[in-house]
Amino acid sequence: MNQLRRQFFHTASFRLTGLYLLLFVTSVGILVALLFFQMRQTLQNEVRSHISNDVNLLLFEYREDGLDELLEETEERIEKSRGHDRLLYMVQSPSGRVVFDRIPKS
Repeated sequence: MNQLRRQFFHTASFRLTGLYLLLFVTSVGILVALLFFQMRQTLQNEVRSHISNDVNLLLFEYREDGLDELLEETEERIEKSRGHDRLLYMVQSPSGRVVFDRIPKS
């Protein structure tokens, strides 16, 4: 029985099956890695786009109506967004002085 088992493991069929299995597992691993990095890049691009759009809209509010309107609009956005995709806001003057900060301290 032991001799038969040893002969089976040394056959061309067994070696070819092992080679195909290794090739399949490697291919699936590469595919999963590619999908992971593509999805991560897509999500990062969506978040950056969301932040960029929000900043541009707030900048428009500031240019049109001044600092008071910007602060009011920022407060409204904080009150409206309570979900998992909410943004945290802080407004600084050109000198770096914090004018508005609703970012929780960790």
